[in-house]
Amino acid sequence: MSIKRTAITVPIFFPPNSIRVTIRASLAKAIDSLIKSSGE
Repeated sequence: MSIKRTAITVPIFFPPNSIRVTIRASLAKAIDSLIKSSGE
């Protein structure tokens, strides 16, 4: 869970809101799939 929170704070460096949301979603999905693949 802490990994996701760290990734979500990274896109704050990108000023545009749309870019921030897009990157946040992409990172969340990528990390989620990584956690699932490593967990199983």
